[in-house]
Amino acid sequence: MNLVKLIQFLRDRLKTVIWIACAVLVLVVVLDAIPAVVDKEHAHTAAEHWPAFWAVFGFVGCVVIILVSKWFGHLGIMTREDYYEDKPSVPLEAQLQAAGVRPSPGAATSESGGTSGPSNAPGKSKPAAPGDGRTPKERSHE
Repeated sequence: MNLVKLIQFLRDRLKTVIWIACAVLVLVVVLDAIPAVVDKEHAHTAAEHWPAFWAVFGFVGCVVIILVSKWFGHLGIMTREDYYEDKPSVPLEAQLQAAGVRPSPGAATSESGGTSGPSNAPGKSKPAAPGDGRTPKERSHE
C-alpha cells in the first residue's frame, strides 16, 4: 500500500484512530498492573513496583521537556515578526539611547540617509587613510 494513501486513510478516520490509540494505552497500563504479566521482582527502586509508574514518568517527562523548551524559546530564540525587514521599526537613535550608547560625532544616523554602509555619493566620501591606500604588506613588495 502506498504510504500517502495510508496517511490519507488514517486522516479520514482520525477520531477512530485516536480512540484505538487510547484503548491500546489503557490496555498496556492494565497489563502492567497485573503481576503475572510484568515481573517487577527485580525492580531497582520502590517506585518501579507501582502500576503504570513508567507510563506516568514518561508522560511527565514529555510535559516538562515541552514546557522548558517553550520557556527557553520565549527567552531569546524567538524574535519579533519584523526582524528581517529592511528598515527597523525603531529609529537608530532610539535604539542607541535605549542601549545606553552615545553615537560618535559623524556617525551614520537615520537623519543622514539611514545607511550605515559606504556611500559613493560626491561629498560624502570618507577621508583617505594615510598613505596611498595600500596595506603595509602590499607596500613591502615594491
